[in-house]
Amino acid sequence: MLFWFVIAYWLISVAIGLIAATRVHNTRDFAVAGRHLPFYMVTATVFATWFGAEAVLGVPATFLNEGLRGVVADPFGSSMCLILVGLFFAAPLYRMNLLTIGDFYRQRYGKGIEVFCSAAIILSYLGWVAAQITALGLVFSVLTDGAMSETAGMIVGTLAVLIYVVVGGFLAVAWTDFIQMIVLVIGLSVIAVFSADLAGGSDKVFTMIASKDLWKFLPEPGFKDVAASIGAAVTMMLGSIPQQDVFQRVMSAKDATTARNGAVIGGVLPAAGRVAQTGGRAIDNATGGRIGTLFGGHEARAVQRLADALRADGVDNAAINRLTQEWVQTGAPPPMLMNVAGENTRRLVRLAGMKEGEGARILGGIGGRERASLPATARNRARQLTPGEDRPANVVAEAATEARDAAAENAYRGPYREQTLVTPETSAALRGGPGRSAMQRARSAAEARQNYDQMDEIDRLMGGDFQEGTQPISAGTIDRVRIAMRGRAEKAGQSPDTRDIAGGLRDRARRIDTSLERIPEIQGARGNYRAHSQFIEGVENVGPNIFKQSADEFAPQFEAVPAMGVDARRAGAQVGARQTMTDAFGQGPRRTRSMIDSIADGEDPQRNLRALFGGEADRFVSAIRNMRQRVDNAQFVDPNVGSKTAPTQADAQAANDVLRVLQGSGLGVLIEKLRNGLTLTSEEAATIAQIATSLPGQAMTRLNAPAAPVPQIAGNVFRRASVAATPMMASQGTGPR
Repeated sequence: MLFWFVIAYWLISVAIGLIAATRVHNTRDFAVAGRHLPFYMVTATVFATWFGAEAVLGVPATFLNEGLRGVVADPFGSSMCLILVGLFFAAPLYRMNLLTIGDFYRQRYGKGIEVFCSAAIILSYLGWVAAQITALGLVFSVLTDGAMSETAGMIVGTLAVLIYVVVGGFLAVAWTDFIQMIVLVIGLSVIAVFSADLAGGSDKVFTMIASKDLWKFLPEPGFKDVAASIGAAVTMMLGSIPQQDVFQRVMSAKDATTARNGAVIGGVLPAAGRVAQTGGRAIDNATGGRIGTLFGGHEARAVQRLADALRADGVDNAAINRLTQEWVQTGAPPPMLMNVAGENTRRLVRLAGMKEGEGARILGGIGGRERASLPATARNRARQLTPGEDRPANVVAEAATEARDAAAENAYRGPYREQTLVTPETSAALRGGPGRSAMQRARSAAEARQNYDQMDEIDRLMGGDFQEGTQPISAGTIDRVRIAMRGRAEKAGQSPDTRDIAGGLRDRARRIDTSLERIPEIQGARGNYRAHSQFIEGVENVGPNIFKQSADEFAPQFEAVPAMGVDARRAGAQVGARQTMTDAFGQGPRRTRSMIDSIADGEDPQRNLRALFGGEADRFVSAIRNMRQRVDNAQFVDPNVGSKTAPTQADAQAANDVLRVLQGSGLGVLIEKLRNGLTLTSEEAATIAQIATSLPGQAMTRLNAPAAPVPQIAGNVFRRASVAATPMMASQGTGPR
């Protein structure tokens, strides 16, 4: 089982390399992870690098043989090396924007020194790398009970490392180092517990160590032992400072502060973790969580500022979750944190955009980008109004017409062959000019279809050959004459001058229809044809008028109890209305915004939408309001949109008012820290911009929200930092309770 866990770990490492490869676009990404690694990643990779196989497998053996004086170089010397790098070298070297330590030698001493030092570094690492590879081979050999030789294990392990390093660059190394640190700490903690139990208790272990005098750290008095001890410590402590692995890790940080703190914490971790953890918790608890943010890094201060703004807006974790859920349920694109926050939060984000640096880069142009994306998002949301039917309205109407005609041909073929009798009502309706005109139109239509039998029957009908109730005539002929009369009525109804005539023509058509009452199949076919026609009418004539007609004109036709065919007409009108909106949203940001404003703020458009789409209309209106809010929020915080001078001055004045209250209070450095906290640094601005423009869930995770309400986020920052600084001690059961 353990072997398969190792195999899974190996596969995960390879997968990490492949995933990281997608983020490698240039030499900077490959060599130093794009200089974007956060504090915890820098700390993890520094820790995992210096406490790898040689420390896990070699240092314990050395300690058992020589005691603490035998491990003065590693881990004590190596830890001090990292601390010195962090305190004196990390920040200056980071600001030089170098990719390798060789770049420093080239800039300072020239190309020749760069080549010489690079060669020296490579040679110095041969033994170090050999120890790592040997340890890999030993692990595989032990796990397979000798089935895999140490040599084969060395080859397999080396290939795995090469794959993820070559493919994913240093980003893959950082991720695997982070996982390695977790596995290392947890694994060693578990091993320590079980080993102590096997030995009969930890007290027996310590008794054994004391009996062998292994706690002695100082060398025996004498030049040889003292010189050897000092030499070992200094060699590791100072000699490793100009090494590429140390340099590469501090250069991968996202800023100079992270580079410095990551190196120091990575070195202090094993020795001072418990002290930092316990002391940090005590101080922080005594001060309500404020010390961590005042004297912490820019991340803590930025988190505190955001927490204060969210609290001022009356927004806590529950509110953010609720507002986000409500937003998403409307069908609008997911919101950013600032979209579900309040005015105070957005004012803070706006200040972040005014600060030169990464924050200004993140927020610069965000208003234009959101405005430019508005037409596409609005069109996509409009299409959701007719799920399953995303075709253009004209295509839908043409397809419906073809389907109607094909269905009618099949439905009418049999009933049209049936024989019927001319009723007195039909005979009376066919007299005079209107009747003759209808029969002539029906004959022309039959001629166009080359239906000669029907042409003959119409000629005989016009000649009076068919006597009332005596001589049978095909039902198709009668119905075609009725359709012709109905067509004349519809045409007459289109003009105010002939609307009275239209009523008389419709009455004649109803009387002609009395000859077909004995053939119910025609009535069923006619109903299907009517439903298709009303759907087409809805697509072509009704839906496009949704925003052209007042609510009193448009809405009643769908608000009333549906009559026959209204459902088909509604379905068609939905397609036509959807097309009207997508056409408007496709005419650029300005036309889209105008349409959104008219819908979001107009009573008539909303009533028409509600009458046509029911409850979905309310979700749609809410969605476009959210889209509008997202654009407005983005433009509000965008430093490239409008003038922010006056608001910025107002915020600065508010900060000065707070400071004046504190003047003369004797708080000294605390006031200075408060001053720094009230005026954003470029790093704080970048953090605020990143968090505020991320998804609410991601933002709250970064704000340490899962376990605490928003107002308590800032108070947890320092506690989180103290815990993160001591994974070794915490994993052994001595962490925070």
